[in-house]
Amino acid sequence: MQIKVREGHGRKAVEKLEDKDLGRIHDGQRMHKDIAPLFNKMWDVMEKEFKARSHASAGDSVGVASGYRSAEHDRGAWYRAFPKYYRNTLKDRLATGDEFGHKALIIIFRHMKGRKAPPGFSGHTLGIAADLTTRENGKTWTVNSDYNHQLGWQNTWLYKWLVANAWKHKFYQLKTETWHWEYHKDGPSEQCWGGQVTHRPVPPPKS
Repeated sequence: MQIKVREGHGRKAVEKLEDKDLGRIHDGQRMHKDIAPLFNKMWDVMEKEFKARSHASAGDSVGVASGYRSAEHDRGAWYRAFPKYYRNTLKDRLATGDEFGHKALIIIFRHMKGRKAPPGFSGHTLGIAADLTTRENGKTWTVNSDYNHQLGWQNTWLYKWLVANAWKHKFYQLKTETWHWEYHKDGPSEQCWGGQVTHRPVPPPKS
């Protein structure tokens, strides 16, 4: 269903980008060759301000946890993530009276939408997305979808800087992931927060 919806919007799956189509960004990661220089420009500005903070602690850092990933790589990640989404929606799906019926399928589709793109449709595979990480005051904030971790992410200097500045460079946050930022030339996609949106609620935890 995830794939059919995206194809219905005119999108096509991308299996991989060739090396010639990729450019280097921070931490040895890569993005599309046209996007990498734009990301690097934003990163240089951010990093300069990060180093100039008046209340820095020893060991503080900013980094890129992930950039470009092939569809093959994301396929493995999708299958590893699915059991968690299956468990998180089980109660609601059982309440429909048919755990595997159409209504149940809609429930798990809506839960997964924005959390895990199907292989070939991720911003990472398109080369437009980067997952970021930061260490501040002895605590590391990285790629972790736990509710409390994402709330903590939102209190970091890096996150606040990105909310205030990334949109000026055409980079926008995925609504379901505080660490995931991607480039959109013509403004944010429906799955990303608009540049001047300051209140960005984290998806609530599922029991």
